[in-house]
Amino acid sequence: MSNVPPPPYGDQPQGPTPGQPPPPFGQQPPEPPPGPPGTPGGPGQAPPPTYGQPVYGGGGGGGGGSMNPLAIASLVTGILSIICCFAFGGLGIVLGGLGLGLGFFAKKQIAESGGTMKGDPLALAGMITGGIGAVLGLIGLILFFVG
Repeated sequence: MSNVPPPPYGDQPQGPTPGQPPPPFGQQPPEPPPGPPGTPGGPGQAPPPTYGQPVYGGGGGGGGGSMNPLAIASLVTGILSIICCFAFGGLGIVLGGLGLGLGFFAKKQIAESGGTMKGDPLALAGMITGGIGAVLGLIGLILFFVG
């Protein structure tokens, strides 16, 4: 044996060792023999963790946290304000203002949650569409009274 210490865990070479053929497609390479006591995977220690396939379609969609309902409501009312701005000018202004307000409250809640809530892009989109709907509703109301 040599007096050279083994490489730190994680710096170990990956893949087949020289002189060994690679494992067949779809199979894991054979486990290396356990190291001396006191090393990861040695006698008396738990083996290093293994990671399986990622789970799709469950668990909240990455990043953790729940969606802020005010962000969703802000986006919906902002879109409705644009739709209603010319047909019902006053309603476009009201819905646009509501979308703006809900977006501001949603962004504040998301910032204060410390990463447990999601939906910042939805709140921003609701604020933008709400502002556009309110301005277009005001223009529509002015055109109604002028014409």
